[in-house]
Amino acid sequence: QPMLEDADGNLWLRFGGLPHLARLDPAGNITRSGERHGLDPLADPITALVDREGGLWFGTTLGLYRYRGEAIDGLNLRTDDGDEIEVSSVYEARDRTKWLVTRDARLAVLRRDGELTEFSALDESGFLALRPELSRTAAGAPWSGRPKVVSAYTAFREDRAGRLWIGTNMGLVAVHADGHLVIYTARFDNEHPGEIDGAINDILVEDEGLWLATSRGLVRFEGDRQVRVWGSADGIDAPILTLLRGRDGALWIGTRDAVLRFVGDRVEPVAGLDPLGQARALHEDAEGRLWIGTYDSGLFRRLSDGTIEHV
Repeated sequence: QPMLEDADGNLWLRFGGLPHLARLDPAGNITRSGERHGLDPLADPITALVDREGGLWFGTTLGLYRYRGEAIDGLNLRTDDGDEIEVSSVYEARDRTKWLVTRDARLAVLRRDGELTEFSALDESGFLALRPELSRTAAGAPWSGRPKVVSAYTAFREDRAGRLWIGTNMGLVAVHADGHLVIYTARFDNEHPGEIDGAINDILVEDEGLWLATSRGLVRFEGDRQVRVWGSADGIDAPILTLLRGRDGALWIGTRDAVLRFVGDRVEPVAGLDPLGQARALHEDAEGRLWIGTYDSGLFRRLSDGTIEHV
């Protein structure tokens, strides 16, 4: 399975057999990476990242690895019980820190000096939770751990000021300048309090605020608060999965059963995509064509004249 292409034109691959990680160079030669390169042959790569300096990082079932020429350095992460941590996602911020998410939904940051800060730990009941000493509420109070369970980290985005915003199944998280997490909890119904309407699936940073794709609709977030929500009354009848700002100024919205076009305060469904299934990825190419990746219906392409093609 291909993972990524590096700056030298090498295609990095994952093999089912040991060792799992391999490099296909432009000449067609395949080099399998194993113990002689510094990689545990049992380390199965899950995700890969090319950082801002061209370095390669691999999240694996046995921790995080960095490729340095012919050598691979490993960072063996372990749980409180001593078990290896599987790194399923890596995000690099502008300050070169690496944010790590593990398969069991732990959150950590690797700083440039090599220091690792873990924001997740087991609580007194044995449940994985955000550490209260490193987290606080949107009101500035110490985080009480309610709700405790963050089971999915869905998006990492930085705003113009350099603040990192993280989308989760339990709301929006901002990384404060002092390193603390500020938590804006999700509201899933009208009876339970929360700062954000629904779980967050995607974040679009724009102007002086954020557009949030949530399980309850489209949310505009400015400063430190939610300022407006567009939901079922506005024509958004399903959870939003992804967002894209088009070159024509329209906001494209991918939901669990449709693609919508949002201009001004109007939400319009895109014709010709029924039935669609889950629209999980949106991309506009140089020719202005909209590409729509779905969960179970394949790939669609919308031409500039509105014609829909099933690729």
